[in-house]
Amino acid sequence: MNKILIFIFLICFSNKLYTQVIITSAQNPKIGTTFVFANLNDDTSALAHFSFDTTGTNNIWNFSILPSNFKDTFWIVNPQYALGHDSFPNAHFASTQNYNRNYFRFAHSDSDALYSLGDYWSYPPYNSALSYVNYPPTKVLQFPYQYGSSFMSNSRFFTPKLSGLDLSVIADSSYIVHNIISLNQVIASGNMIIPSGTYPAILTKITTSSIDSIFIKDSTTNWQWLFSYAENSNWISGGYFWFTNNSTNPYAMISADGGTNYSIQYYMSQTPGVGIVELIHNKNILGIYPNPANNKLHIENMNERNTFFLISDISGRLLMKVNIQSEIDISELAQGIYFISVFNDNELVGRSKFVKQ
Repeated sequence: MNKILIFIFLICFSNKLYTQVIITSAQNPKIGTTFVFANLNDDTSALAHFSFDTTGTNNIWNFSILPSNFKDTFWIVNPQYALGHDSFPNAHFASTQNYNRNYFRFAHSDSDALYSLGDYWSYPPYNSALSYVNYPPTKVLQFPYQYGSSFMSNSRFFTPKLSGLDLSVIADSSYIVHNIISLNQVIASGNMIIPSGTYPAILTKITTSSIDSIFIKDSTTNWQWLFSYAENSNWISGGYFWFTNNSTNPYAMISADGGTNYSIQYYMSQTPGVGIVELIHNKNILGIYPNPANNKLHIENMNERNTFFLISDISGRLLMKVNIQSEIDISELAQGIYFISVFNDNELVGRSKFVKQ
């Protein structure tokens, strides 16, 4: 979940260089934005290509020389259409990774800061779902965010009640309170080089300390909740993040767990959330028939590189994810206007509009 914290929002970029990076709430996203990151999948050998733990100004960080093992796609959605939204009534945005309808992260922004409200996880095989709500919301960025910025964030979230066996505790049931303290520091500035271009950037280092308090309930506690023990841990959670003037989401990140297990990602491309109809004109039109359709939708010109389809309504709500096939059953959809998108390796390559009768 920590890795996904930084993938909250990404919007359109410019090509201006050698300017001061100052991030405000104006860089927050529009609903419907999709963006793609290269993911080195814990390839620590890539770290030898450049030094990322730098300070000061006029630095150069060249991510374009790094390999790309695979790609991750992230989508910004309207929170009221995301699963678990009832637990996050103040959310302005929600995000999901690789169009996973079983996971959403919720966020809130005002003129002073960007906050992570928490996560929702659904576990269909176990017929269960959990909301992890941050109390208070975790501050992700403090505006204006620039070289020299530094702030602390204190938050906690609860792991819902579990059986004692889930935690290797001899008890009827138990739960955990996770107390998180994070130090966010912008330690360097310079230019970052990625496949899409060169951008003025700032480098952020985040250090997190956690205390996990475990509570149990069993016959020895008279069936009352009682504090059992606490675990202390200190680690670099999230690690290093490169921000540009274009987004409240970093354009590159090297996250670490305990300072040894690295996850390296950098920006590749995006489709801005400028309205679904406008997006259609920026991508290849997907051949579909009949249109209007009743129960079946047929796809023309199938490509062997295509991997899956997404169907959404005009508000951007994700309704269906379908593996590649020449015919799609839309009988469950209500009458109305819908959009179908086709993806290759998690990258949007085509989109079209259809009417369900």
